[in-house]
Amino acid sequence: LYFGAKHGFSTGLGVLLAAGNLWVIAKVISGFLSPSEGKSKGGLFLITLFKFAALFGGVFALLSLGAVDILALGVGYAALPLGIVLGQFKTAPTQVREGN
Repeated sequence: LYFGAKHGFSTGLGVLLAAGNLWVIAKVISGFLSPSEGKSKGGLFLITLFKFAALFGGVFALLSLGAVDILALGVGYAALPLGIVLGQFKTAPTQVREGN
């Protein structure tokens, strides 16, 4: 197993990247789906392109510099979607009751 400051930092950074990525995606999708006429959909598209470039460029730079471990970063990044999926198994399904 991996232990140490570099691996802990890499895992934590992976979690932060995943959470930030999810937050930006949620804001962009809610902006696309909102019925407000004043918002520019092109601006949301540019935000999405910037997010994509920053995510991949940042990870590439960190890996190129050797600042993070790729396996630990991947484990941290995968923890968020895995936690969401596993959390769905914990909740009981709602039952629909027929009216009288």
